[in-house]
Amino acid sequence: MLSNAQISKSKEVWEARVCFLENVTEPCYDWRAAFNSYANYIETLNTFCKEDSRELVYEIRCCSELLERKRIDPKSIGTNFVLHKNYLK
Repeated sequence: MLSNAQISKSKEVWEARVCFLENVTEPCYDWRAAFNSYANYIETLNTFCKEDSRELVYEIRCCSELLERKRIDPKSIGTNFVLHKNYLK
């Protein structure tokens, strides 16, 4: 994944990432809300991250896997990623 240092260079990228992670991990948000925030995050990455790097590819893959898990079992993903959200703080 992209490091916090890479992401924090752009406030827009940081906010889009936090929004996506919140929507994908919280059971109160449905899959469509998580998908919309994923699409916004990818578009924001495309706008602000001009370097094609392995980290960028890995970030996109990890986020799409989280979205897939949300679709399969929307209730369990939130409990699995509480520690991950604390990492962002």
